[in-house]
Amino acid sequence: MQLVAADTSMRTRTTREVRTFPRRANVSKVSQVLLQNQTSKCNDAAVSKPHKHCSSWSTKRRRHICQASAASKSEGSAGKPAALKFLSDNFVPLGLISAIVFGAIFPAPGKVAASMGLSKVATCGIFFISGLCLRLQDVGKALSSKAALLYGFAMVLMLTPLVGIAVQSLPIQPAEFRMGLALFCCMPTSLTSAVTLTTAAGGNAVLALALTIGTNFIGIFTVPFMLSTVMGNLHTSPVAVRPLILSLVSTVLAPLLAGVVVRASATTVAEWADKNKKKLSYLSNSLLITTPWQQVSKSSEKLLSVRPEHLLLVVAAGCVLHLFFLVVNMLCVNTVGLGQQEKDASIADRKALILVGSQKTLPVAVTVLQQLGPSFGDAGMVVIPCVVAHLMQVLIDSWVVTRWNAQEARLKAS
Repeated sequence: MQLVAADTSMRTRTTREVRTFPRRANVSKVSQVLLQNQTSKCNDAAVSKPHKHCSSWSTKRRRHICQASAASKSEGSAGKPAALKFLSDNFVPLGLISAIVFGAIFPAPGKVAASMGLSKVATCGIFFISGLCLRLQDVGKALSSKAALLYGFAMVLMLTPLVGIAVQSLPIQPAEFRMGLALFCCMPTSLTSAVTLTTAAGGNAVLALALTIGTNFIGIFTVPFMLSTVMGNLHTSPVAVRPLILSLVSTVLAPLLAGVVVRASATTVAEWADKNKKKLSYLSNSLLITTPWQQVSKSSEKLLSVRPEHLLLVVAAGCVLHLFFLVVNMLCVNTVGLGQQEKDASIADRKALILVGSQKTLPVAVTVLQQLGPSFGDAGMVVIPCVVAHLMQVLIDSWVVTRWNAQEARLKAS
């Protein structure tokens, strides 16, 4: 009887083992379910300290779950197509180049868009989005850097525009190309790229934002006078200052203030704008791309008749112009010693001043160009050097920021 009982017990145990064995085949599925249940807890926990959030698990299993969650995230980011990332990082340069090429080869759609007044709508949309994304509370933080602000305003609105007088003597043909570069010199600082690159370089982004907003606001009233001074040597036709100011107020200042008011009207609007800032940036850049496309489309026949060496000369002039601005700002900022007393803060201020003081904005240049009239040349030809100079400043400053970051990394490593 004992043998029978023992045999029965062994059979029962064997049966249980056989019955439970197939369940082990689903261990990976169970782990996946557990991983999904614990991901939210492990996301905020460091991999080295998972026990703070997963106390009911064994230490080994908790570490495995957290590491698997981190690995899945890294695989997801690594799985993003390289081509898509490249397009995202270079949306504006690729878009502007494509707009010029497409407008020159297939001008009909651009001419139709221009006849419908799409250019003014696009310009208003750009500055409305800028106002919608503007955080005024951040601008107030930069008011303590009075010397840096005064330097930035003087450099952007008064000193760099005077370089346009020298640009007129460059051996560049046709004359519209020289006018385009001179026009670009008179513009305020870039609306987005200067702040973005300052942030990437570890500079004072608040100071860069304050200078960007301030120079573009005051530039509405100073740019017409600087254009009258610079362009007076190039054309006998005087610049109509008052109509130009009124045009800038209606197409730049009014939409900008409207965006600010809409943002301030409700907290939900500000939260939505901050949450969708990337998408709004794509929309703003897309509107920017449509304006040169329309101008080039209207002047496609004349543009295609330009010799290639003349276009290359414009590219070289755009590079030299921006490098000159960079060198002047580096020398002035380091010589005068602008910035706060603390070493790190001073370096951050200088980076912001160098980048903001060297860049110019394309949207305002296109807006001004639309108001100058045919007496100042073909608008489609004049806009080409503006676009080229804008592209060159973004490429050069991106390289400068990369060099700064690499030098700081080497200093920290040593």
